[in-house]
Amino acid sequence: MEWQEVESSSLKAIAYDKETETLGIKFNNGGIYHYFDVSMEVYQELLNAESLGRYFLYNIRECYGYRKVKR
Repeated sequence: MEWQEVESSSLKAIAYDKETETLGIKFNNGGIYHYFDVSMEVYQELLNAESLGRYFLYNIRECYGYRKVKR
């Protein structure tokens, strides 16, 4: 996964692996999470959202399985 820095009050960077449909999120507090079975469409919607943090909160956080990679 290649990380892309983003402008957000809560998210620092995002990454996406299209082969495994894994979305990586780095938070400004240092936490890193991988979210599973995320479609390319959802990833693109996140990238294009007016508020990345709000999009994440309502469309990803409680909707996909995840694994905490770093605290």
